[in-house]
Amino acid sequence: MSRHKAGLCCLISVRWAYTSRTAMLRRLRSALVVGIVWGAMWLPVGVLLAVSKGGLRRFPFDWRDWAALGNWTVFAVLSGAAFALLLAARERTRTVETLAPRRVLGWGVLAGAAAPTALSAVLLRLFPSLHLPRDASTIFAGMAALGAASALLTIAVARHRRAPAELNAPPT
Repeated sequence: MSRHKAGLCCLISVRWAYTSRTAMLRRLRSALVVGIVWGAMWLPVGVLLAVSKGGLRRFPFDWRDWAALGNWTVFAVLSGAAFALLLAARERTRTVETLAPRRVLGWGVLAGAAAPTALSAVLLRLFPSLHLPRDASTIFAGMAALGAASALLTIAVARHRRAPAELNAPPT
């Protein structure tokens, strides 16, 4: 191989590594943003759940109340990030406008239930003294429903945010 071709191949591989790294970091940043949005959407539900179970009745709140809300929010952020990564991996050929609501709903249910269930399984394995509450399956089912609602809302907002830019575009 000539020196010129070797230099060109090296330049192409460096450029490919840079662009793939930036694309990966952009996807991870997007997943983090979606996760934070899901955390903000799920937090009021977590507060209502805590109040209905007898928590958050005293002020200042007990550390267990803060820990439960923190866990709930972490589950929400992980579920949102999982949804974004699933969507990026499995629906990469589609635009926001062409995503089928059923598929979005399915990815939302999967992310809403799978991420908290998997994290709980890992934590139970690492810390045998931990235990799940009796109504854990109901809570996980509720998280799946919240995942579905959050997924549909996320896509609806993305479609809505995208529409004005297309309306203001010059005619072709």
